[in-house]
Amino acid sequence: MVAEGVVYPLVVDADPVRLRQVLDNLIANALTHAGSGGSVRVRVTATHEGVEIAVSDAGQGIPLDELARIFEPGVHFGAETGSGLGLALSRAIVDAHGGTIAVDSIVGEGSTFTIVLPGRPSYPAT
Repeated sequence: MVAEGVVYPLVVDADPVRLRQVLDNLIANALTHAGSGGSVRVRVTATHEGVEIAVSDAGQGIPLDELARIFEPGVHFGAETGSGLGLALSRAIVDAHGGTIAVDSIVGEGSTFTIVLPGRPSYPAT
């Protein structure tokens, strides 16, 4: 955040263990679906609402019929590995932090999972 040309850190009140669990899951999924030679990108941006974290892969993408159910427990896409609970649990954790999680995907081009968490500027005490 910027106030009169001075940059202040943004504070997000979050459980670091749970937030890491979400990021670990999203990054592991992206690496799996990017495949050999694919790429994964993580972007963190301060917004007026707080912080936005986007995890993108240049992989196979998610078909539209699967996209609508991707955050449901037990749903697998692609390889039938894991319990199918990772994205459902990630959504529950993000919701518990007052945030949102969404996905955009194009088959053959890749997917981007975006988390928005509320935050506030950390202005120095006066």
